[in-house]
Amino acid sequence: LLLYILDSAQSYCFFNNSLSHVSLAVNRLFATVLFRFNFFTNSRTVSISIVQHFIALTFAIVFQYFMSCCRQEFEYSIFNFRTALIDGVPDDTYFIKLSIKATCSLLPFIIYCSSLTLTRRRKQELKYSLPNISLITEQIRFAAQFALIAVLYTLSWLLFTVAPSSTVS
Repeated sequence: LLLYILDSAQSYCFFNNSLSHVSLAVNRLFATVLFRFNFFTNSRTVSISIVQHFIALTFAIVFQYFMSCCRQEFEYSIFNFRTALIDGVPDDTYFIKLSIKATCSLLPFIIYCSSLTLTRRRKQELKYSLPNISLITEQIRFAAQFALIAVLYTLSWLLFTVAPSSTVS
């Protein structure tokens, strides 16, 4: 029972981390492209965070307790989740989990690419206004750092999804 609860908690943490990449990308979109620095007020940020936690908790509960085929189990030898299947029941969660991971990677990718493109264009338009240039340069740097984090996240789930199948017997 304790391992089941730990697996559920780790599943929740994974989904929450995945959703946080989308939240970070949206934050950078408002800061770098829309210049709406005051959009993320205290109350709005807390509300978004609560919704994000609720969605992650919902995903974790549905995958752990309501999917008839299997449950998520943390595999310590590969430091990744694996699906513990029930004999004779097909895995109907694989494509759902894959689509969640892909969405949490694709949305930030689209947002960061459009943010960097639009911000660089804006920087060239304002090249003679030094205060604006330094602000835009700083925002580009922040967006690039978060984009790198999103790329590393995507590579990690892709590699952990593909590689363990050939290393675990």
